[in-house]
Amino acid sequence: MSRDAVICEPGNGPANCHCTFGDWDRYEITSKDAKVTVMLNGKLVNEGFDAKPAHGNMGLQSEGWKVHYRNVAIKELP
Repeated sequence: MSRDAVICEPGNGPANCHCTFGDWDRYEITSKDAKVTVMLNGKLVNEGFDAKPAHGNMGLQSEGWKVHYRNVAIKELP
């Protein structure tokens, strides 16, 4: 993956969007054309423009804390 497509820093700070303890946060990550948006619990927390890769691998990771994933789905946009 090109570093041009990596989105690392939160725009509005996810700390303001987390759900209550014991519930699961819901991310919706959309990549269409050269724009990537990241929604956390229905709030926009990040946007990326000029994302170059049109195909290839996608990764999910945590920066410094334990994370669990469930119900991960990928679907093609119209």
